[in-house]
Amino acid sequence: VRLMTGAYGELMDGKHLHLETTTNRATVGDGTDDGDGGESGEELGTKETGKRIRVAGGKHWDVILHVLPKGARCQHKWPEGSWTMVQPLTGLTEVAQLRGPDRDGYYSKMRSRDLRGGGDGSGFLGSGSSDEDGEGYSTSGEVCVRYLGGPLRSYTGKAMESTVLEVVVRPPIDVNIEASGEIEELDWEGVDNVFTRVVAKSEEEIEEEEESERVDEAEQ
Repeated sequence: VRLMTGAYGELMDGKHLHLETTTNRATVGDGTDDGDGGESGEELGTKETGKRIRVAGGKHWDVILHVLPKGARCQHKWPEGSWTMVQPLTGLTEVAQLRGPDRDGYYSKMRSRDLRGGGDGSGFLGSGSSDEDGEGYSTSGEVCVRYLGGPLRSYTGKAMESTVLEVVVRPPIDVNIEASGEIEELDWEGVDNVFTRVVAKSEEEIEEEEESERVDEAEQ
């Protein structure tokens, strides 16, 4: 899965994508609004500078896109027994497991990992490719990583335009996804403006292309 060139800006602006916001604010302490201040009272979900968008989902699974400018962060957790797969699309995103709260109500990073995505395909943040319609899309990033549910985790943008796709499969228990923080809904009609699917070429196709390029160079 790749991000379409220009989709980042459209998502941040909310243009053409028919985003519908659903909000259920909660704190990182226990998932309920306790009204406390400080880090322990910080709301789950994205801050004003980033977005957390539900692309698709069902009763026990969800596909969520994190759109993170540099410095933006969201944090949430899924129930124990869940499997989460995180695929970096563009930029650089830090995924960290959080520990706490301590007696002052603050959380600290227990484990962190930087996930590097590809360029956005615009030519400014890395070259990209185009589909049959000539629309550009991002280059390939690192392979996805898997996490088990339970711990609280944060997602922080460390590049100017970072995006990660999160696929979560939950155990057969009732979970209100909105309880894990502020989230926006993407109308399915807008998916083609955001994502494209790229099929990896086989070794034979790559060899044929390389041979064709060598023949063209020889003829010139």
